Amino acid sequence: NITVSDTEVNAEMKKIEDALKKQGRTLDDALTQQGLTKPDLIDQLRIQKMIEQLFAKDTTVSDKEIDAYIEQNKATLPTDGDPAEIRVSVKEQIRQQKLTDKFQAWLANLQKEAQIQYFLKF
Repeated sequence: NITVSDTEVNAEMKKIEDALKKQGRTLDDALTQQGLTKPDLIDQLRIQKMIEQLFAKDTTVSDKEIDAYIEQNKATLPTDGDPAEIRVSVKEQIRQQKLTDKFQAWLANLQKEAQIQYFLKF
């Protein structure tokens, strides 16, 4: 049974708001740009957290994976940033990619295995 609390959703919303403030933007402006409302965002965050819980064991990231990513992407990573912060960011990018890959594979399998019958009445 997978559940996501309001506290978890609010924490994610706060992270987004903080990141936007650093860019000189507000959450409301960003939502308007995306054609979303706060309730839409809350729903998306709740779904995202559920997916994260569903695939958590498959999305762990090792130091070796982080090192390999940094080595392969040196040219695109900031050179003036704090190495610890860069590692945290890289780890999250890898984790998100694994999560996306697992979810897409899971969804494709569901679609392939689904037996949908349409009953039309004329």
